[in-house]
Amino acid sequence: MPNNLMLSTKAIILDARKPENKIKDLVITVENESGEPVIGLDVTLTRHRIIKFPDVPNSDDPAVPVVVKTDQEGRYTLKVSMDLDPGLAWASEGFINVSVVADDGNVENVITSTVKVFYGTRPETYFLNIKTDPVSGDLEYDRYEKEDTTFVIVYGTPQPPEATLTLRLYLDGNMHERFLPDPVKQTAIDLRAVFDKKSFVDGEHHLYYTLSGEPGNIATSFDLPFKISRGSTVRELKSISIPDLYNGYINQAHWYDGISYDFSELCKSVVFDDIDATVETPLVLRFLPFNTAGDEVELTAPNEVKLSLEQIQAIYDDPKHLYVGPPGSQDDIFYALQQGSLHIDYLLKIKRIEYPKLSAVYRVLVDLLPPAVRNKLINN
Repeated sequence: MPNNLMLSTKAIILDARKPENKIKDLVITVENESGEPVIGLDVTLTRHRIIKFPDVPNSDDPAVPVVVKTDQEGRYTLKVSMDLDPGLAWASEGFINVSVVADDGNVENVITSTVKVFYGTRPETYFLNIKTDPVSGDLEYDRYEKEDTTFVIVYGTPQPPEATLTLRLYLDGNMHERFLPDPVKQTAIDLRAVFDKKSFVDGEHHLYYTLSGEPGNIATSFDLPFKISRGSTVRELKSISIPDLYNGYINQAHWYDGISYDFSELCKSVVFDDIDATVETPLVLRFLPFNTAGDEVELTAPNEVKLSLEQIQAIYDDPKHLYVGPPGSQDDIFYALQQGSLHIDYLLKIKRIEYPKLSAVYRVLVDLLPPAVRNKLINN
């Protein structure tokens, strides 16, 4: 039966600024064509001589291939470090080749994937108009639908006079290359102009760059992990719905009783076993609020709910009755909005697909205020 080899990343950026980032994980997963884990399968690792596997016994000689085995979940988590002085301004790139048997019936048929490994020494890319989540501290770009350009800036490229540097900017596994013939203080790049729009799907992304001179030496930037929200334009999944609305509204009584979400259409179209169990929260329910004038508004309440695999299992057991949070909670987005509308969609991570799939939008009106209060607000 054919096997599928999946790696958690295509590039590893080691970072000497933080001890926890001097060693990073590469998660190797092998499944058969039915999506079942392949247990106890040999995984062969070869690498550049500067790459180290600190947790793998007898792996000191980089010239000797290393063989490890997948666990009960069809995975092996490899610790990766680099034997290089992080104080050097220029650092070479390394690589890891990961190989497994492609078909149980033919041991000579092997599939191999390669991961690049860099040591970051240059400042990370500066991403214009990106925001920091006040709770998680994660970077999030949610202006894709609101802007025509998406600029990043590479600052201060060091080079001797009359030298030409090659700048390679990476967005995940995609690369843009340009030459820098003269010393420059900064280089502005519109990501939309140099990367295909398919690169801007909702989910987690990584942005970094390398600089190389004529001799071929390479300097790598620190990694910039970020999340894109509302960048996808392809909505493959059916929307949720909210039952028992009153004239299309979530009113005060409905909110007090508790708002349930109906995922029946999702359960009909996606088999539960196809959901990616390697992700901590494979399903993310998202809310985009608008005021009564139709203008998007920023609210302090959380605008997304992350659901674990166990919570998704509960949805499949009872698709029409997912409740999120306690009824009548003053911490939810409905109370924060009071009056207006919400656009609700969700992201779902599927096995063997790099980025989450996006659902259609469900639009619902919200009015938690009785008429007397509403009129008072209007008159004021």
